[in-house]
Amino acid sequence: MQLKNIHKILLLANLLILVLFIPWFLINSNLEFVIYAGVVLFFILLIGLSLKKIPYSNESLICLTIWAFLHMSGGAIPVADVRLYDLILVKLSNSLPILRYDQIVHTFGFFTATLVSYDILKPHLKNKTKNFSLLLIVVMAGCGFGALNEVIEFIVGLLDPGAGVGGYINTSIDLCSNLIGAILAVMYIKNFDK
Repeated sequence: MQLKNIHKILLLANLLILVLFIPWFLINSNLEFVIYAGVVLFFILLIGLSLKKIPYSNESLICLTIWAFLHMSGGAIPVADVRLYDLILVKLSNSLPILRYDQIVHTFGFFTATLVSYDILKPHLKNKTKNFSLLLIVVMAGCGFGALNEVIEFIVGLLDPGAGVGGYINTSIDLCSNLIGAILAVMYIKNFDK
């Protein structure tokens, strides 16, 4: 299959993201984000190998690239005395660490995963009507990817006890952020997908 120009540009952007961040993570012995960079590379390969069979929208592919950059930045960029991922952008609670950069990235990331889920499902739909049942399935698919992400974070935490993935509260807030992203994605799909 001949790659379209947008595919070439996004592949180059993703490889550039990895080339810029992986040495930083290695120099700083950041095993957590070396593993995450490996996950990003795996998904670059998976998307590339499936381009012939799955008609990913340009919006989904662009969002995946932005997500990779936001994710890698969160683990690499220090702000004051914390990494960007731990930075509270707006203090919305005295008892919970909300609203952190991490939660924004989760919301955006699983907005994106939900768009990709719809791209995968769309060619198999006989009826192109975006009814409640279809949108619920797409939200659940996006949340399923979010749950898989939390399993990966759990494994990273086991492999690197110093990883900043947090505990039960962090996982719960991440899952809520993922759900918000998935719901926003189906609102986008319902109103803007042709």
